Amino acid sequence: MHRFYVSNIQEIDDPKIFLGSIKHQLKNVLRFRKDDLIEIFDETSFEYSVRILDDDCDFGKIISKRIRKIEMYPEVILCQSFIKNDRFELIIEKSSELGVTQIIPMITERVQSSKKLKKTHPKHQRWRRIIKESVEQSGGNVIPHIESFHTFEELLELFDDQYEKILFWEKNENSIDLKTCLNSYKGNIKKLVIFIGPVGGFSESEILMARENRCKIVTLGDRVLKSETVSVSSLSIIRYHFQGLVSGKYRD
Repeated sequence: MHRFYVSNIQEIDDPKIFLGSIKHQLKNVLRFRKDDLIEIFDETSFEYSVRILDDDCDFGKIISKRIRKIEMYPEVILCQSFIKNDRFELIIEKSSELGVTQIIPMITERVQSSKKLKKTHPKHQRWRRIIKESVEQSGGNVIPHIESFHTFEELLELFDDQYEKILFWEKNENSIDLKTCLNSYKGNIKKLVIFIGPVGGFSESEILMARENRCKIVTLGDRVLKSETVSVSSLSIIRYHFQGLVSGKYRD
């Protein structure tokens, strides 16, 4: 069944619901008609099964209404160094599927053409659309917020001691493996920030700065992985470690 995100769902007359914000997609793109079934969700973590009431797809009837479990525990914030745009969009797509709550494009020493990057990238709107569609497709119910560009130094100052921070580095010296790092939390963690470097990785000075700001320096093994590989693999491991396969089940 197709799923759609609808902001501020308007229940006109329970169980009748207004579908205006997705009308074009339903009627003209997907060719839905009266009596077709869809699922919609909103910011409040509710999910609805809906039957379309008219061929113009203006209104639907709520068949059932459920509350889903929290998408990921702990909340995971991805600070991702900017890389070539098509690869960056892949990271946005896959991290949204894996349940991060926030994505922050990051400028580090080795980010290419960093001086040309503005706080708000011209493709921000496109990135928001990718995020929305990824969550709809994957069965999630939380739309991650994508922030403006921040420097690595700014983010270290922003995330204080209430956050646990992990920085992934390709070098093994004076770093710990991800399994050891995650086991050390013993479930007592609410917000986890992960920093992932660009092509060429983090510089030695950035690693020193991260250590001074209580970041755990973590390795994924003896292979040098691309930035997008680190993002997808680390988020998958983190998700499985804290939730196993229970995410997405409905509350009792």
